[in-house]
Amino acid sequence: MSKRNLFWVVSQMQAIVERYPCWGDTVEVNTWVSANGKNGMRRDWHIRDSMTGHTTLKATSKWVMMNKLTRKLARIPDEVHTDIEPYFVGRSAIVDEDNSKLPKLPEGQSTCAAKYVRTGLTPTVADVIGIDLGTSNSCISVLE
Repeated sequence: MSKRNLFWVVSQMQAIVERYPCWGDTVEVNTWVSANGKNGMRRDWHIRDSMTGHTTLKATSKWVMMNKLTRKLARIPDEVHTDIEPYFVGRSAIVDEDNSKLPKLPEGQSTCAAKYVRTGLTPTVADVIGIDLGTSNSCISVLE
């Protein structure tokens, strides 16, 4: 794909959080891919508490291919589609997807756009590296 100047772009994402895991919880992550239209694919996630089996999060994302030089959407090359097609699963983590779109900002009307914009915000060191000086209380595990 890089030889053809192509890369994947997330075009849409939806997540439903049932509850956040607590410190020390172990979660099980299931993820899969499937086709999405003629030129896209989707990746779904189902995350559950490994002890109780209760769902903590369901998410889906839609991906399209873009040309790095033209910045336009591109067709998925046949060889790429052939490589990933055996891994497609015909199900979705979120049954009732929210396909609503964000409203476009009015052009040339900065007063109308004001409700979408916050100015005067100044980041602090805690915003950049976290209040705990770069350490994190979360852990990501990859299950294969």
